[in-house]
Amino acid sequence: MSFAPFWGVGMVFYFAAALLVLIKDQYVSAVCEILGALFLLVVPIFLSTFLAISLRMPLADDWLIAADRAIGFDWVAYIHFIDQYLFLIQFFTAIYDVFFILILAVPLLLIFSRKIELAFGFVFGFEFLSLFSSVISIWFPSMGAFYSYGVPASELEHMVPTIGYGFLEQFQIAYGGHLQSISVVNLSGILSFPSVHAGVGFWVFWSARKVKWARWPVCFSALAMALSAISHGSHYFVDILAGLGVAIVTGWVTSNCFLAQWSLPSLGTVLHKLGLREVNKPKSAPTLVDGDVLQAGPSVPIHKEQSA
Repeated sequence: MSFAPFWGVGMVFYFAAALLVLIKDQYVSAVCEILGALFLLVVPIFLSTFLAISLRMPLADDWLIAADRAIGFDWVAYIHFIDQYLFLIQFFTAIYDVFFILILAVPLLLIFSRKIELAFGFVFGFEFLSLFSSVISIWFPSMGAFYSYGVPASELEHMVPTIGYGFLEQFQIAYGGHLQSISVVNLSGILSFPSVHAGVGFWVFWSARKVKWARWPVCFSALAMALSAISHGSHYFVDILAGLGVAIVTGWVTSNCFLAQWSLPSLGTVLHKLGLREVNKPKSAPTLVDGDVLQAGPSVPIHKEQSA
C-alpha cells in the first residue's frame, strides 16, 4: 500500500506554511502547518492500527461481551431502542460520518479564536490518543459487536446491520498479516477496544472547552459521537469507556508534556534558527539611572534626597 497522496498533500501545506511564516502571517501560517501535520500524521496512525491487529493476539470479543454484561449494559436492547427512531439513526449516521471533519475543524476553530497553542496541542493529543489506542488494542483485537451478537436484519426496522460489518474486510486482511493488500483509498478504523471515535469525541470537547460559545455544542457533539460508535461503529459499551479513559490520559499528557513546553515545537522557531526569519524582540524594560525612577507616562525624574 502507498501513502503517497497523504505525504504529498501534507508537504504542500507545510511548504505553504513556511512561506507564510516568512511573510509573518501568523494565523494563516498556523492553519497550513496544522493541516499539513494532520495529513502527515494519517500515515503513522493507520500503520499503527494495522500493525497492532497483525500481531494476531486472541480475539477479545467474548471478554468484551462479558465486560458489558458485568456493568449491566444490554447491547442488543440498545440497538433495538435506537432502531425504533429513524431520526436517531439519521442523526447518529451524520455525526459518525463527520469524524474527520471535526478533526480538521477544531484546530481551525482554536486558531481563529486566537488560541494557537491549544490548536497545536489538539494535533499532538490526537496523534498521542491514536497511537496509545493502537498499543492497547494489541491485546484486544475484535470482530465487533454486530458480528458477535449476529443481530439479523429481519429484526431491525430502520437500521441497516451492514454498517457494523464495513471494517471487517480490512480487519481480516490485517489479522491475517497481509498488509500489502490493504487499500489506502478505502481505509477504515479497525480498532474496537478502545473506541478511537469515542476517544476523539471526548478529546474534541477537552480541546474546545475554552471557546465559550462553542463549549456546549461541542460537548453535545462529543457525547453523540460516542453513542453513535455503538450503533454505527459496532463497538461494545466498554470500548466507549476505554476511549474516555484514553482521552483523559491524553489531556494530562498534553497539558504537562506538550503545552508546558509550548515554546519548543514551532515552525517559526525552526526558521528563525535557520536564519530565515527575524523575531521581533521585545522592548527592553526601563532601568534606573543615577538613582532616578522612571514611571509610566511622561518621564519625570524623581531624585533621592541628599543626606545632610
